[in-house]
Amino acid sequence: TVGGWIGFALKCLAALLLIAVAAVVLYFNGLLNLIDFKAANDFEQYYNLSDTDYQDEVDDVYSTPVYYNESTTIQGFTDSMIDIPKKDVLNILLIGTDVRGGTYEDRGNTDSMILVSVNTRDKNIELTSFMRDMYVSIPDRGWARLNAAYAYGGPQLLFDTLKQNFDVDVDLYVRVNFANFRKIIDHVGGVDIELSEAEARYMNKYKDKYKTDPVEPGWQRLDGAQALSYARCRKIDSDFNRTKRQRTVIIALVKEIKQSSPGELNSLLNVFLPMIQTNMSKMQILGLMTDGTRYLNNDIETLNIPIKNSWRTETIRKMSVLSPNFELNKTAITAHIYSTYRLDVEETPTQSTTVSTEAEKQTTSSPETTSTQKSKKTNKR
Repeated sequence: TVGGWIGFALKCLAALLLIAVAAVVLYFNGLLNLIDFKAANDFEQYYNLSDTDYQDEVDDVYSTPVYYNESTTIQGFTDSMIDIPKKDVLNILLIGTDVRGGTYEDRGNTDSMILVSVNTRDKNIELTSFMRDMYVSIPDRGWARLNAAYAYGGPQLLFDTLKQNFDVDVDLYVRVNFANFRKIIDHVGGVDIELSEAEARYMNKYKDKYKTDPVEPGWQRLDGAQALSYARCRKIDSDFNRTKRQRTVIIALVKEIKQSSPGELNSLLNVFLPMIQTNMSKMQILGLMTDGTRYLNNDIETLNIPIKNSWRTETIRKMSVLSPNFELNKTAITAHIYSTYRLDVEETPTQSTTVSTEAEKQTTSSPETTSTQKSKKTNKR
């Protein structure tokens, strides 16, 4: 009968649909198996690293620090402006290491720490960079530079350190080796970056070291090696600008990915996924991939910690460090991640005062304050 044929056809269609869904699941499961999954607390713990262990070279990257502001609030920002529930935000710490051999065997310090805050309600992404030379309290280890936390105890200790000092909740991490990052950029055909004269001179000075072609000031199409050289620039100005360059490269890469075809994206995933280490579940990753285009279509806003007027330079145990105003930066992080209001905070030093101490911290204050613009972020709601 006609009804019987229709019923049979529907059953065949349902069976084909189930087969297709199963094939997609198996395909993505196979892709995700390329990732190095590792729990945040599954790292060897160290307790007796000396001051010289995992130390970067000390240079004059903080020659123009700002005045230190003792205030604990951001002018114009109130708790009533916190309008994004914590349950709607997924905080993922992007841990950038710079192991030149391209492997994860040697842990070392973190070269960069960027908090990727995924607003699942409004489909927005916020980036928060943490300066690696901030002097912080590391649980059960004492005071040291922030980037030593990862060397002491892996991602979990870094989570605990950020929570203890900045009251930010992080449970997930993605570790990327910047030595491999150039392969991803080469795979998408390069990224467009606007270079200053100083940046171009620096990159050309080290072109033999990084095996790169010469560049010129202005907009340039950088290949992977050039982009990595750009992201490593710091001696021309400060570590503040170095972290800003890292975020610039990430945003430029996202722009290229947005223009990729499905086939190109598939090829990129096969290159990128084996390069990362994470404790995210496969379901969490698939969920973000499903809504990926919605996130990428919105602007990505950035913040650098410590914010302006909230830190001072100190020399402690022969280490050149940044001592931040923790309360002020806690407020800035909360406002950046959980509020739709735009912060008015600069990322680069503008004033000059230096403090050197071996014991008690000395404070230099200024009437300058940070503030928030009372306009909402354009890419939200």
